[in-house]
Amino acid sequence: LFKTSSGIIRHTGLADARRIILTNLSSTSVFIGANLVFAEWFGELYLIPFSILGIEWLITTGIMISSRWLVKSLYLYNRRLPGTQVPVAIFGAGEAGLIAKHTIDRELGESSLRVVAFIDDDRNKMGKKLEGVDVVNADEGERLLQNGRVDRLILSVQNLPAERRRKMVDMALRHGVRPLDVPPVDRWINGELSVGQIRELNIEDLLGREPIQLSPDAAQANIKGKRVCITGAAGSIGSEIVRQILTHEPAALLAIDQAETPLHDLHLELVRLGIRSHVDLQVGDV
Repeated sequence: LFKTSSGIIRHTGLADARRIILTNLSSTSVFIGANLVFAEWFGELYLIPFSILGIEWLITTGIMISSRWLVKSLYLYNRRLPGTQVPVAIFGAGEAGLIAKHTIDRELGESSLRVVAFIDDDRNKMGKKLEGVDVVNADEGERLLQNGRVDRLILSVQNLPAERRRKMVDMALRHGVRPLDVPPVDRWINGELSVGQIRELNIEDLLGREPIQLSPDAAQANIKGKRVCITGAAGSIGSEIVRQILTHEPAALLAIDQAETPLHDLHLELVRLGIRSHVDLQVGDV
């Protein structure tokens, strides 16, 4: 009647648990009704003691739910790819973050990602666990990135302010971690998120507006042979501007940022590209 056996056990969720609870409540209610009728017709004795009915409901419901979760856990464990799991942290311990984790867990055969931490700004969630995964603040999350325990950072928060998004992306890039983005709900396929939709962030995603299309010829004419100064040059947007400006052959480029380590990383990148002259990197606060 309730079709508790029609679900796919390895994909058991809360809806299946609710169905089991309602099914067992219904069957127990039938016995309670039979008890009352039996007592009314045949005297004070009950057909089955109410205590037995309560214990039976608890045991049956517990076994039916726990056995399904056990099968699901074993299924997910066996589908993990030994030695190839990429540790990821999810920024946002809310509903979107949980959906991202569920998607990664569900598609373990196709995905090599493994969620090791949630990062959130809500102090009420600090020190808690979300489905067995630690919830940490931004400072603790950065330590995870710095220590090499995270290789990907997924930004799951919908409508995240552009400034906060840039800071999280800068934090990821500062430690060599690839930032990924969960698209808006209206872009999910058939209303469901898939791992394939969790994509790497583009520089346009950090602008908070539609990108401005520049004419390459006009940019070349305005930059070639000129002296250019860029502030905030070591950030995600600033470093990309540095790369773009250098393609237009400026006479000199002054790159300023208050973050010494990211600025040094930018310097090393330029050295690898063979750019040593006419670029001056300075630590400062403008």
